[in-house]
Amino acid sequence: MSLYKNTASQKAAVFAYDKTTGAAKTGDAANITAYLSKDWGAAAAVADTNPTEMDATNMPGWYAFDLTQTETNAEVLVLAPKSSTANVIIDQVQVFTENLAVNRTGAVGSVTAGVTLAADAISAAALSAAAVDEILDEVVEGALTMRQILRLLLAEAMGKATGGGTTSIAFRDNADTKNRIAATVDANGNRSAVTLDAS
Repeated sequence: MSLYKNTASQKAAVFAYDKTTGAAKTGDAANITAYLSKDWGAAAAVADTNPTEMDATNMPGWYAFDLTQTETNAEVLVLAPKSSTANVIIDQVQVFTENLAVNRTGAVGSVTAGVTLAADAISAAALSAAAVDEILDEVVEGALTMRQILRLLLAEAMGKATGGGTTSIAFRDNADTKNRIAATVDANGNRSAVTLDAS
């Protein structure tokens, strides 16, 4: 069993059985009570005087106590249920709680969990020039970076082209100073050799 520390609306389930026959005990909710110790402190009766029987037919013997937020505010909980019915045994339960809502500041005091950001809080304007360069200079294919691939695509899609209808086709850079792509092709335009200049 696991419970969240200092959190309301949680339940602790316990199992009641007859110590003589070992059979699950049903219909005993009104006779069951429990005490709770927090972090090995003094025991106190739980606020939920009697548990709720979960399902006498499909889960015979199981009962659930509702715990308050205060009752879960500890690292270790020990729940000691008992029944006033003769021969009924209910084992004690020890629980180590977990933190649910975390709101911690990072070691440098700059990171806090749970901060709500606007949907467009991270925008292009938030990226530094250095960050953009890191993205564009990342190798994508072979030795080609994103920046180089964009240059080649621009030349093929919008640059001047020469050699159409021949076996040598060239696509120029935007300034028309060099061949970005020089390809050897056959009569059908199939490329057999390609020279790239993405510098």
